[in-house]
Amino acid sequence: MEYEATYLDRGTGDLVTESIGDWITVTEFGRRKGLGPRTVRHLLHHAGILQPEGKHGRFRLSFPMVERGVGKRIDRPKSGYPFDVLAPETVRILDEVWDEMVADYEASVGQSALVKTAKAALGRFEDQRITHPLSSAARVWWVRDHFQSLTHAQIGEVVGVQQPIVSKHLRQRDDQRKEKKKAQASSHIAVTGASLASGASLSTDATITHDHSQWNVPREPSDGSPRHSHGLS
Repeated sequence: MEYEATYLDRGTGDLVTESIGDWITVTEFGRRKGLGPRTVRHLLHHAGILQPEGKHGRFRLSFPMVERGVGKRIDRPKSGYPFDVLAPETVRILDEVWDEMVADYEASVGQSALVKTAKAALGRFEDQRITHPLSSAARVWWVRDHFQSLTHAQIGEVVGVQQPIVSKHLRQRDDQRKEKKKAQASSHIAVTGASLASGASLSTDATITHDHSQWNVPREPSDGSPRHSHGLS
């Protein structure tokens, strides 16, 4: 859609009309990328360009984006529903970063699917328990152990708590594990020290026994002849 800008030439006093480029609708932009209207709007929403509005959550160009010149909102068209158009510069920038945008969007969609999977798995695990229900912290720990690629915010979405609570629970568990390792290390050192002390005692006893063998105690001659008494008769 060709857009024009009209301004007053103060030198001549005439109104001057100039083209400001070919602005295309969001649907047309998606068509150029081989995407349908719904998919391209979801992708541009993920990029922060569109936002959901109204009771039906239709994706529209946000007002801050309009102020920045990203595009225009056509809220009262002569016919049909309201729509948005993207500025030529916006289209150029989107073309440059398109592959990265799509990859990030697809990764996000995959994570969303993983969140749903984690929710279902946690629900099944809790249904199978016959003891008391899991605490909020235990639920966070379980999800973290079984779905390690989820972010803290996504774990919060699964469990139903805010991200700061998730971070708190995981930090507490990390601290507990560190304390446990420290205690185990201290216990190992104590056992090793006791073993060394016991070994030193045994070594001392062996030395004393060896010293006893040097006393003047009658021994059998090596040639097998009868031994003679050196004591007083």
